[in-house]
Amino acid sequence: MIEKLRVPDEDIPGWMQTLREGGFTDAEIDTILSNLNQTYSNEIIKGQVETELIKINNEIREKRGVALSDTERNALRKGIESRFR
Repeated sequence: MIEKLRVPDEDIPGWMQTLREGGFTDAEIDTILSNLNQTYSNEIIKGQVETELIKINNEIREKRGVALSDTERNALRKGIESRFR
C-alpha cells in the first residue's frame, strides 16, 4: 500500500531544483508540489485568486469606467476563493 507523500516546507527548494533538473516546467512543478505540500498549495491558490481578481477588475474598469470598490473586491475575492475549495 502506498501512503500519501508529504513534503515538509523546508524541503520545497530542493524538490523544486530536482524537478527542474528533471525537465519539468514551472506549471508542472506547481501541480506536483501543490499536491505534496499544503503551504505551497495555499500560496499557489492565493496567487491564482489575485491574478483572477486583477483580470476581472480590469475588465469591469474598461466596461463601466470605474474599478471595483473595496467591498466589491472583497466579495469577489471570496467567490473566487470558493472555487478552489
